[in-house]
Amino acid sequence: HSPQLEQQTEAQLSTLEDSYISLQQTAQQIQERLAEILSKWEQYKSCLEECDQYIQGEVSPWIQDQTQHKDGAVDSLNQAQLKQNIAKDMLERLERYRLEISSKAHKCENVGSRELLDAPDDTPESDFNQRADQVNSNLTQAIEDVEKQLMKIRDNAIQWESVDKLRDELEAWLRAKTAEVNQLEERPAKLHDEAAELEISHLEELLSELQQKEPTLEKVAIRYTRLSPEGASLAEQNVTPLRETWEAVVSQLERHLQGRRDFLEQCKQYHTQHVEVDSGIDALAQQVDLAHSATDTPLQQRIDQLKTLGADLDQKKEEVDSLKSVADQVKPVVSQHDRDLVDDHVSTVERKLCNAQEKAERRLQTCEGLVSSYESVLQDITLHTEWLQQTEATVS
Repeated sequence: HSPQLEQQTEAQLSTLEDSYISLQQTAQQIQERLAEILSKWEQYKSCLEECDQYIQGEVSPWIQDQTQHKDGAVDSLNQAQLKQNIAKDMLERLERYRLEISSKAHKCENVGSRELLDAPDDTPESDFNQRADQVNSNLTQAIEDVEKQLMKIRDNAIQWESVDKLRDELEAWLRAKTAEVNQLEERPAKLHDEAAELEISHLEELLSELQQKEPTLEKVAIRYTRLSPEGASLAEQNVTPLRETWEAVVSQLERHLQGRRDFLEQCKQYHTQHVEVDSGIDALAQQVDLAHSATDTPLQQRIDQLKTLGADLDQKKEEVDSLKSVADQVKPVVSQHDRDLVDDHVSTVERKLCNAQEKAERRLQTCEGLVSSYESVLQDITLHTEWLQQTEATVS
């Protein structure tokens, strides 16, 4: 063998071996590239199928159910919020599918066409694209439908929040007014007419304020009725307790107001009687003084006047007793200060009457004493006159 031939042969074998290795590497790269392409297309296809199954299996039935049930109408705010969360989650998942499908489609466009894959089970690219277009169309429609339903559910939830807030505010307002009426009932009545009339005016304003809330109750009931398929029963459940509370506090305030009006009339009667009795006693006491001091009037006439005035004063006792009876009806309702004032009125009148009676009796006794003294003097004069006459006759 020639050394030169051996070297040539070894060189050719080395070159052939390098070519073979290079070919193997190229084949490996092609195989890996094809596997990458296939993997990305399979991921794309899997994502499309998973999305379509979700739309057909969950989204479409939910949309259909919503449409059949008055587009999201529910029986409470909690249900509305629950449906809203479901719709949000569904929309977020659909949006994730849209982003994921778009991303995988873009990756497939970068790695190459499915026609590069020599797989007998693969469908033609045109069929696959049609499938992808259909899923994307379904996805777009599903997102649009869910967004519409979400808007309706949100609107429904806002209405529920609004009517529940209105109901809660009305309930709190009624609770406050009930407490206010209870406090007003516990307060003592006013003895003086002006104060009593001011209190009655305040009660009338409060009653008017309560009565003006009745349309609000009707409004709440109507809104509950419109919100839910079970509107009538729902309105009854939510509004009936409020209406019962409203009716109770209105009735309570009407009774209290009428009681205060009746008491005002009673107070007016008391004040009128007090003034009449007090002034009547003062007038009689003044007449007693006038009768006693009327020196130009015959004494017997003055005595007769004082007796008449004494009898009139005795009759005033019945008027004082009547005043005390009215006072006993007034005192339990008023404050301690006013009770003391009433007691002072009555005791003052009683004391005036007693003083006037005593004065009349004293004046009468004085006048009668004068009459008695006058008669005694006349009798003495008569006796002395008779004695003088007898003495004169004897002397003569």
